[in-house]
Amino acid sequence: MTYIVIATRGHEMDAEYLKHALGIKAAYIGMMGAPGRGAETYKELNEIGLYPDRDERIHELVGPDLGGKKPSDIALAIMAKIQKRHTNATGDHLKLKEIMMSSAIRMERE
Repeated sequence: MTYIVIATRGHEMDAEYLKHALGIKAAYIGMMGAPGRGAETYKELNEIGLYPDRDERIHELVGPDLGGKKPSDIALAIMAKIQKRHTNATGDHLKLKEIMMSSAIRMERE
């Protein structure tokens, strides 16, 4: 499976990169940048007949807020989102998942 993250400085090439990414059979296309930046990119692509806002593979917010600011922290957050998508996970806390699984096992035994 292919996962794409578009992370550019200045965003001048975002529309071109997204246009290319749309043609790839990718499970996930993430766009890094300021909130709302995707709208400008989408508008550029809408003008040439492409509609990325209708594509469920595209995620403007590429990762959960894990509190970090360093590039390695951001990379970890991006990978967490990709892993969630790859495994179709809920993103719930693992402890909650353990409790739910424990309860389900107990109910099966009864």
